[in-house]
Amino acid sequence: MKTKSLVIWALIASVYTVLSLVGGSLSFYFIQLRFSELLMGFCLFDKRYIGPLTLGCFLSNLLAFIMGMDLFALDLVIGPLASFLAGFLLYYFRKLPYVALLMPALVNGLFIGLEYAICLSKWSMFAYYGFYVFIGEVISVFVPMLFLYRPLKNLSDKLLGL
Repeated sequence: MKTKSLVIWALIASVYTVLSLVGGSLSFYFIQLRFSELLMGFCLFDKRYIGPLTLGCFLSNLLAFIMGMDLFALDLVIGPLASFLAGFLLYYFRKLPYVALLMPALVNGLFIGLEYAICLSKWSMFAYYGFYVFIGEVISVFVPMLFLYRPLKNLSDKLLGL
């Protein structure tokens, strides 16, 4: 990996981590208003964002778990896996941006809802947990990206040197 790429990975992962931790309990509980998830929108423009955003998710979940803000160790695996899949699907559906922008909400609603159901042993609440994570992702990613799509595309082009 080139030095420039490594620096960009570190920058993106650290911004995601800081934004997640600044959000405090809003980022790590049922509704999950994780404003760092807005960065997932970059995956619409280039697949090279998937890796650093997945790393940022892992780091934020790890630090939150250590600090007691994230209740489930399982989130160290499920969260980054969901981020990776959401990023991949965002890029895959990039030609249909409104469909693509729903991918983080759908994937995280499913994965994190399932995680809560497993960790809390309340399978009957799976749809409830998933719905609230879905809503948090729609608020954190879909709605802002309706307004920020063009500015973020321009920033993405400059950041990656395209």
